Parts: sequence; C-alpha cells; structure tokens
Amino acid sequence: MALAIRRMVAERVDLAVIEVGAGGRYDLSNVVEPAISVITTVGADHLATLGPTLRDVAWHKAGIIKPGAPAVTGVADPDLLAVIQREASLTGSPLLFVGDVTLPPIPLGMSGAFQSANARLAVAAVRSLTERGWRIGDEAIARGLASARLPGRWEAMPASSPRVVIDGAHNPEKAAMLAATLRAERARSSGPKPVMILGLLGAKDAAGIVDALAPEAGAIVATRPTVVGKPALEPRALMATIRANSFPGSVRIEPEPMAALGVAEELAQAKESSIVVAGSIYLAGTIRSRWFPPDDIVIQRTSWPRGIPAPES
Repeated sequence: MALAIRRMVAERVDLAVIEVGAGGRYDLSNVVEPAISVITTVGADHLATLGPTLRDVAWHKAGIIKPGAPAVTGVADPDLLAVIQREASLTGSPLLFVGDVTLPPIPLGMSGAFQSANARLAVAAVRSLTERGWRIGDEAIARGLASARLPGRWEAMPASSPRVVIDGAHNPEKAAMLAATLRAERARSSGPKPVMILGLLGAKDAAGIVDALAPEAGAIVATRPTVVGKPALEPRALMATIRANSFPGSVRIEPEPMAALGVAEELAQAKESSIVVAGSIYLAGTIRSRWFPPDDIVIQRTSWPRGIPAPES
C-alpha cells in the first residue's frame, strides 16, 4: 500500500480509486483519508474471515467511512444498511443510498444487465464529489461511462467461433447477475443455452454458484482455476455439486483450463451454441490469455494490447 501511494504521489494523481483488500476496517487501505467512501454491496464472499454473520461483514466494510467524508452505498438490505447508517452517524458523515438517487438513462460501453446498477453507484459517487468542489461535468460522466471497459466481466472474445464470453462471477450474488444476463440474452436471440466452463476456488460457495448458473447452461465443463496460495475446488467435487443440483445436461471434466476450452468448443459446435466461462476471475484471466497474451498486456500496459482485435460487444 505504501509503495502504491508513493507512486500515486510521484505521478501527481488528482483522484485515486483505492479498493480494499477485504473488509475495510482493518485493511491496509484504511490508512487512506478518503474524499468519499463507497460501499457497493455486502455479500457472503468473506464470511469465513469477516463473519460469522453478514452484519459482521457490513461492520467491517463500514470501517472505511471517515469523519467529514461523505459515503455512498448500494446496500439495500435494511438490516445491513442499518449497520452502515450507524457508522455514518457515529462519524458524522453524510450517507447517500444510491436507490434514492434519480438518474437519467445512462448509455454504457459495457455489456451485462448488472452494469447499470454499477453505473448508478459510480455516478452517485461522482456527483457527491462535485458537491465537495470537484469539477466533473455531466458530459465527462457520460463520456466516461460510454468508453468504460472492464476485462473479464461479460466480455466477448474477439473473432471467436463459437462465440466465447468470459465473466469472473465467483460468488452466488455475481452468479445470479450473470444468470439474469444469460436469460435476457436468450430471450432476445431464442438460441440454445450455452456450454459453460465452470471452475471455482475451494473457499467459494460452490452450491450457491451452481444453483444460480446451472439452469442457464446446456452443458458444463468442470475445470480448475490456478492461482498461487488459493487452492481450487477439484473438478470432480464440482461435478458432484452440479449433479446434486439435478442438472440434466452433459457434464465433462477437464482440469486444465485451456484443454477445457477445447472441450467446450467441440460441444458448442455440435450444439450450435456459444460458450460462457464463469466461476473465478483467475479462470477468466487464464482463458482470456488465448486472445490477449499476458506478455503483450504487461509490455503495452493495457488489457487490450495493440495489434489484437477489439472485444465484441
């Protein structure tokens, strides 16, 4: 954190968006005195470390609220919102609930139904900054939302046949949002359900994720995301969870992600369907590397290196 802040100072950054590692109250990022604090949602992702209840998670997240700095939240659950409101009251910080904000239609550069909620939260935060003297006009906000891109969140790979869409949904809440997007897309196209490549870390709520996503898949390829220090859920265990969900389609096991992509391509071609990758942002990054090589990303310092076709919408 100290090195990151030092670099920001050296680069004369006007505004920095700093995400906490986990929770917030005792996170390293808590040394920052914010211009504004944003609490997006409260989910069960970190119950093991911040729990045992969601109110405990909300209390940890509310720790980023600081005296004199306004806060914005998208938390709608009354019980959890009450925890955040209490913290705002204790610190004397004005709290804005994004559900109370009326915003005009916002054209977005990113696909996925969930992005509209994210955009509303971002706009509410920016408008709170303008009330503190920052000069950020509506035109700049609109331009930013129209050009915003995020790798690995409902991102279609360029020139892929069959079509491959990558989404890093890795908890039940995000999986439910992805499922809603899949339902909406199928309603528009009347096409078959996609082949899904699914891989999870061992600490994740496999049953909750499968419960949300399995009904939206025509077939599933169970694989294993790879990241140092975070064990993956073994594909056979994932397959057992899928079968326990009474999934009627084909389930294949391929532990190696790139090989899993090959299996999914064969299935999708036979079904004339698309492919969706989900369950882990690490898995998303691995699959994405076929189209966007890590070396090019590092050298060019962009998630979309030059010389590679732009992602499809």
